[in-house]
Amino acid sequence: MLDSLGLVASGGCLCDDRAAAMDTWGVEGCLERREEILTWLRGEYNRLGWRRKLLVGMWAVGTGLAFRVNAPDPAASLFDEAIRRATAGR
Repeated sequence: MLDSLGLVASGGCLCDDRAAAMDTWGVEGCLERREEILTWLRGEYNRLGWRRKLLVGMWAVGTGLAFRVNAPDPAASLFDEAIRRATAGR
């Protein structure tokens, strides 16, 4: 999901390593490590410049994701949406 937003592999991040860890943990493991993952997401978001944030915001509006994201805490909303998508087929 973050890749589709243009938020991974932006250089200098541990995104690929973290994504691999989350894949290994699965949904249950990610839920157990929610605060750790949210810390990662918030840190990476804070590294983005305003142009990138604007582009991501425009994409999110265009796809409807913006209407499912809690503006004060987008990281938590993205985490919840990722969990929802991962469990939708169960």
